[in-house]
Amino acid sequence: MSVEQKSLRRVSAIPRHGVGLSEEVYSPDLLEWLAALEAHDLKYGYLEVCKGSSAALATIRRRRPSVLLAYHAKGV
Repeated sequence: MSVEQKSLRRVSAIPRHGVGLSEEVYSPDLLEWLAALEAHDLKYGYLEVCKGSSAALATIRRRRPSVLLAYHAKGV
């Protein structure tokens, strides 16, 4: 099996989560922003939060438990 074939096999095993949104928790307020998107039936697959305290992330997780959530720690 070629390197390309091996790579394609590995990539095909990665789950697809759809379109992701990369956003801060605070500006705009993430929960308000998600409510506005959902009110207009705009779909997203996951959130990548790039700025937020542990407490803010816990609030997002508690209020939106079904949303896939990743944290992107810039500058760490």
